[in-house]
Amino acid sequence: MPNSTTTPGSAPLVTVILPTYNAMPYLPEAVESILAQTYTNWKLIIVDDCSTDGSHAYLATLKDPRIQILRQPENTGPGAARNRGMDIAEGKYLAFLDADDIALPERLAMQVGHMENHPELDVLGTFTEHFGNSSGLGVAIVGTKNIARWIYFKGCFYHATCMYRRAFLERHNLRFPNLKKVEDFHFRMLCFEKGAIMDNLPVALVKYRVHAKSRTHSVSVMNEVQSFRHGFKSFFGKELDDRMILAYIKLYRYIPVENITYCDILRMYGYFFLHGPLYLKVYMTLKLGRYTLRRLCREPFYNPF
Repeated sequence: MPNSTTTPGSAPLVTVILPTYNAMPYLPEAVESILAQTYTNWKLIIVDDCSTDGSHAYLATLKDPRIQILRQPENTGPGAARNRGMDIAEGKYLAFLDADDIALPERLAMQVGHMENHPELDVLGTFTEHFGNSSGLGVAIVGTKNIARWIYFKGCFYHATCMYRRAFLERHNLRFPNLKKVEDFHFRMLCFEKGAIMDNLPVALVKYRVHAKSRTHSVSVMNEVQSFRHGFKSFFGKELDDRMILAYIKLYRYIPVENITYCDILRMYGYFFLHGPLYLKVYMTLKLGRYTLRRLCREPFYNPF
């Protein structure tokens, strides 16, 4: 386990970047969760994205010398806020936390320890503990090979859990895109395309708050289409039209299974069968069969179109 204390004048081993915009009801808990880390060799950069809810006054009360406050001159979105934090980051690792989430006390210690023991890793996430409007364990895909296989088709990571090897990001000059939604997904795609080795720890180290304004619940489908277009082009080597991407999103991410039409499945299955790798052909065949049987058992005479 790396040294968990900070010696005077030493550069912090981990920089935590926390963008915030009008999140005052939750922000103090997020900040306190970093202050409560068992691993103390960190620097926290809080980027206030031009909040209007009193966040700036609260941030002015924070006196810990490891905390640095930045304020954006205008609201530019979480991607630009994270980039500004990255510009002044120090240390070997970068970690991110959203203003409405909470890092559990062992988060930094366990992630730093794992990355120190696995120098081949460039990105490391964790499971999450959901709370708020719903509860439960947020399970992410584990294993570098599994993530490489599925990263274009499943989320694979909870952004607020991710720790990055800073040298990798700087070597490839990686930045968050100027998007106000799903910029974190796009950023991980850029990392993957530059050869990042990625994994998840199979333990919940971040509490993910589920509420009406949480970002996962507020992303519009068309914003998601714009983001996924890049990933699919990289995977298939050609553009997919918006109808195809929308069918994928409906099938896997947003629409309950009972609202997916048979056309959605056939459209995606046909494209993957023609252009996808063998493991996706097998997977889609099994998915199609299970879905059809399940729907027919419930509604033997439903209209699939």
